Amino acid sequence: MTQTDNISASESNIEQHSIIKSIILHLLPGILILIFYVIVGPIFERNGIPSMNALLLAIAVVLIPFELGFLLYQGKKKNGRLSLKGIVLYRKPVRVWQYIAIALPCIAWAILFLLL
Repeated sequence: MTQTDNISASESNIEQHSIIKSIILHLLPGILILIFYVIVGPIFERNGIPSMNALLLAIAVVLIPFELGFLLYQGKKKNGRLSLKGIVLYRKPVRVWQYIAIALPCIAWAILFLLL
């Protein structure tokens, strides 16, 4: 059985978007974060708060809502309700050993990064 056999009929009619749309979808979140950072960063610095915190705040206030909102919008367009069904595919659970295989190198990298 091939991977395409596992995809249901509703998920197999996914249309590919243009290169321009792909570029916009990749750059727009970064542009929004930059705008937020340029506005909020100096305010943080004036008040003695490290400007890196403005970047972290931008992730929470701009990036996550924008990306999740876009996915939910796509789900509403496809399903008629706020849903990720048919939008986020390949939702099989990950095995515990795979979490460990991914997490250990990430933790080692983070420790190495902190030490340097």
